Amino acid sequence: MSTLLEVEDLWIRYEGGYLLARRAHEKVAVRGVSFAVAEGQTFGLVGESGSGKSSVGKAILRLVQPSSGAIRFDGQDIVEFGRKTPLSYRGDVQVIFQDPWSSLNARAPIGRILAEPMRRHGRVAPGKERHRVVELLERVGLAPNHADRLPSQLSGGQRQRVAIARALAVEPRLIVCDEPVSALDVSTQGQVINLLQDLQEQLGLTYVFIAHDLGVVRHISQQIGVMASGELVETGLADDVYLRPQHSYTRALIDAEPLPDPDYQRERRRARRTAAQNTADAVPGTGSGPAR
Repeated sequence: MSTLLEVEDLWIRYEGGYLLARRAHEKVAVRGVSFAVAEGQTFGLVGESGSGKSSVGKAILRLVQPSSGAIRFDGQDIVEFGRKTPLSYRGDVQVIFQDPWSSLNARAPIGRILAEPMRRHGRVAPGKERHRVVELLERVGLAPNHADRLPSQLSGGQRQRVAIARALAVEPRLIVCDEPVSALDVSTQGQVINLLQDLQEQLGLTYVFIAHDLGVVRHISQQIGVMASGELVETGLADDVYLRPQHSYTRALIDAEPLPDPDYQRERRRARRTAAQNTADAVPGTGSGPAR
């Protein structure tokens, strides 16, 4: 099984302030992160808000520029693209965002939302747009007549299915799933996760699945990386990381999963805060590493 995506010693810094003060306000969001994703597999990236996981996803999507390190897609370092991203890479790598409401054009019917990327990337022959739109809708479990509706006329789960269909419209090889089910209710989360797994099996897709819920990530991923304070503190096979966690932060994430017993839940949260504080104390607040 060949490696499709390889992230090596990735550092991301966000600058703030003005002129000479800018360096003093620099924030290191990602510190030396490395992992690889095999073609047709899912790598789950999990951590709390502010852990740096979404910054890694944005770097893969070329929405932020890494300070240093390499991101190789099919053997090519995309950091070397410079400021301009080839259209071919935009087609090969797509994204599913957390909020399906804000990620869709509220004024456009679903059919147009799906047709626009197909036209942009030359993925549909003239006169075949409607057929392809219907095909995409059916693939994600929606009816053909949804093409004529606005996003406001759909439920949250249906809107997320449209977002998935839009990602599929350009026939990608890799999809970055950035918290794709966290805005959905529990039953809908399961349906969307199952849909993503079915699509992966049918189309040979590769996923980087970003979330804060380790249980959800375990369900869809073959490999998991756990991030804390910008660092990858634990990686491994999904079941190994979930059932036999080696790092205290990973154990804290597992203990954070909701349970119906409020007393036990309170105790777990207390232990989680202690473990999280210990992790924060162990990670330097500023970080050095290779300069840009």
